[in-house]
Amino acid sequence: MAGKAVKFGFVGLGSRGRLMMKKVIRIPGTKLVGFCDLNQECVDLAVKAAEELGVKPKVYENYDAMLNDPAIDAVVIATSWSAHISLACKAMEAGKAVAMEVGPAMSLQECFKLVEVQERTGAKFMFLENTCYNRDVLLVMNMIKDGLFGEIVHAAGCYQHCVTDIVYKEYDAFNRGVPGNERIVNRMKRNMEPYPTHDIGPIAKALNINRGNRFISLTAMSSKAVGLNSYVEKQYGKEKAGEFKPLAQGDVVTTMIKCAGGETVLLTWNTALPAPASKGFKFHGTNGVYHDELKSVHIDGMTPTDPKAPTAKQWEGLDKYAKKYKHPGWVWFDRNKYMEKYSINPRAHGDADYLILMAFADCIREGYDMPIDVYDAATWIAISVLVEESLALGGQPVFFPDFSNGGWLRRAPLNIDKRWNCGI
Repeated sequence: MAGKAVKFGFVGLGSRGRLMMKKVIRIPGTKLVGFCDLNQECVDLAVKAAEELGVKPKVYENYDAMLNDPAIDAVVIATSWSAHISLACKAMEAGKAVAMEVGPAMSLQECFKLVEVQERTGAKFMFLENTCYNRDVLLVMNMIKDGLFGEIVHAAGCYQHCVTDIVYKEYDAFNRGVPGNERIVNRMKRNMEPYPTHDIGPIAKALNINRGNRFISLTAMSSKAVGLNSYVEKQYGKEKAGEFKPLAQGDVVTTMIKCAGGETVLLTWNTALPAPASKGFKFHGTNGVYHDELKSVHIDGMTPTDPKAPTAKQWEGLDKYAKKYKHPGWVWFDRNKYMEKYSINPRAHGDADYLILMAFADCIREGYDMPIDVYDAATWIAISVLVEESLALGGQPVFFPDFSNGGWLRRAPLNIDKRWNCGI
C-alpha cells in the first residue's frame, strides 16, 4: 500500500468518535470514507462535521455493511466500552486494520479473544492510547532509552481528573431512563480501576513490557465512595444528595504491580475528589528520577548541585533536555504548525491524537509493526478486571496473565530510530 491514502471507516460517533474523525480528515495520506452508529443524532452531527471540512462521507446502514465495503482499509472503534473488543474482532475477521479506543476490559476472556483473533487473522491492530504520544512522555522516553536515568527500578502514574459533574449528569440521565450511559453503570456495579491505560501505557513502554519484560502480579486497594454525594450536596443540597445511593466504585483506587524484571509500578485512579488533572508520572532509576507534576528531573553527574549542600539532590527543569531529546514526531508537528492551524488546546491532548493516528496510517501503508499492538492492549485493559478481582479478595495479590504466551521472552523492543512514529 506504499504511497496510497489509507481509507478509514468509523464506528461510534459520540463526541470522542467525531473528534477523531475530524482529525483523520486533516491528516495527510488518509481519507475518510464513511461511518455508522446506532444513534441517528450522532450520525447527523458527524455528517455535518465532515461536510464542514469538505468531505461527504458514506453513511452505512449498519456495521456489517461498512465491513463489507472494499473501499475501507481501516476501522476506528470509538463506541461504548463493552462493544470495543467484539467490534474489533469482527473487523479483523473481515480483513480490516483496526484502531481501538481505550477503556476497561469486561473480562479476561475477551482480552484473550482479542489476541487470538489478531494472531489468527494477521490483521493490523493499534490501541489508541494517546498518552504514549504526549510531548513530554516521548521526550522522557528518549531520555530513558538513552540511559540518562540508569536502570529503571520503580515507576508511578495516575489518572487524576475530577469529573464529578459528568458523573452526576450520567447518573441522573440513567435514573431517568436515558440509554447509552455505560460508564455510570460500571461505576454503580463494579469496583475496579476504570481507566488504567493512560498511566500504564507510557510506564509499560518504558519497562519494555511484552518485549523482554512482563507484569507478573497485581494487588489493589480502594477507598470508600463519597465523592459524588459530596459534590451533589454542595451543588444541589442535602435532599438531592440523599437520592443517590453510594456507588460500588471507590473514589480512589491504588494498584501495585510487580514485573518479571523486578521493577514495581504504582497506579492511582481518582476522578471523584477535587484535584487538578494529572498523570503523575514518576520514573526512578539508578542514576536519576523524573517527576511529571514538577516537570523536573534529577540526573546524577548532570544536574547542578547546591554549593552549600553538595550532597543534597536538586531538581532541574525538563526543558533543559528538550532540544536534544524532543521526539521527531513533535518536531514534525510543530514545523507544520498544527497547533496554530487547528486551535489545539495544549492542556487537552495537545495534540497526541494526530501523532497516534498518523502512526497507525503509516504502519498500514509501510507494513511496519504497530507500536501499540494487541498484546499491549490486552495487557493494559486487563488491569481493570484484575484490580476488580484483587479488591473482591480484600486486596490479595492476583496472577497477571501472559497474553503473549511466552512471546515476551523473544520480542525485542521497537527500534526508536527506524521510524519516528514507531519510537515508543
